[in-house]
Amino acid sequence: MLSDIILDNSDEGTFYIFYDKFQMIQGKSLPKYISEADCKLTLYKNCRNTENIAITSLRPITDRKPKLFEGCIKGKPSIMSFCQNESVLLQRLTNIIEQHKEEGIYDIVILTCKTEESSIITRYSNAGYFKGIRFTTCRKFKGLEADAVILIDVDKDTFNKDNALLFYVGTSRARINLDILTILTKDESKYILENSFNKKERVKKAQRELASSLNALCKIIQDDKNTNEKDKSEVCYKGFKRYLEEIPSFKSGRILSDSSVKKYADSINKISDEMIDINLISKNLYVIDDGDILDDMILRILENDYFIEKNERGDYMYSNALEHYQNYNHLKNKMII
Repeated sequence: MLSDIILDNSDEGTFYIFYDKFQMIQGKSLPKYISEADCKLTLYKNCRNTENIAITSLRPITDRKPKLFEGCIKGKPSIMSFCQNESVLLQRLTNIIEQHKEEGIYDIVILTCKTEESSIITRYSNAGYFKGIRFTTCRKFKGLEADAVILIDVDKDTFNKDNALLFYVGTSRARINLDILTILTKDESKYILENSFNKKERVKKAQRELASSLNALCKIIQDDKNTNEKDKSEVCYKGFKRYLEEIPSFKSGRILSDSSVKKYADSINKISDEMIDINLISKNLYVIDDGDILDDMILRILENDYFIEKNERGDYMYSNALEHYQNYNHLKNKMII
């Protein structure tokens, strides 16, 4: 029918058809009535999204910056939430919806990069709605828009050449707010950076770097037990600082300065994060109670080539910090402090 309307030889009326080459997710080639049209006018300025959302939507498919209409607002950065598991993602999804409503935003849609049947929230949705919010696919929502879009089911396959346009279609539906929810692991994020974004440099914090590559803020969302570990880590951090304030320096024999105390205490967190990222250890050193396990972890760190190089560049500050922390832990386990 559309072809008949366009090819109608009637002199009465004018018919315009618009298309976006980045939204060709229903077919592989343009219909002839578009490719062979006598007159083509290019509308090249983005007039739907904020600047930040426009940048995010284009990142997986082109390096070019979006052309925006005059007066376009920059808007909030998109937020990419890396959830530890399915239940954490569902809670995060619920929290985002509630937050939007509190801010007076009710035009919300949840879009899946997959099919409704294979989505992570299918079991929890009812007749195309999740907690009263419309839930559909990027394909079905093409051509439409919402003030807030929550994109889900983002995985390794989302960013390959066959599916990247779905990401563009889904994210570019958002006018004001864009949230991206995923359960991508660090290893999967690293794979995407190296294979879809052609990142050549060493990947240190894969999830954060992936979010940054998409012009998005990164949030690591964990379950309650990890919240308890965070509290435990903070308590141990403060205890270690108190210990450092009372012991002499290895080099000078004098009491450490306040700046050195902070550097050593912060170094344990920094070392832990980097060693977790390369899968050398599984937890922050501050939450390890067992002295034997801690000693084994520290030994592995001290023998790691990446750490050795980093430690030498840092004038052995990191190995000194580990030795101080090891001594602190031994004393703590003997209940001397």
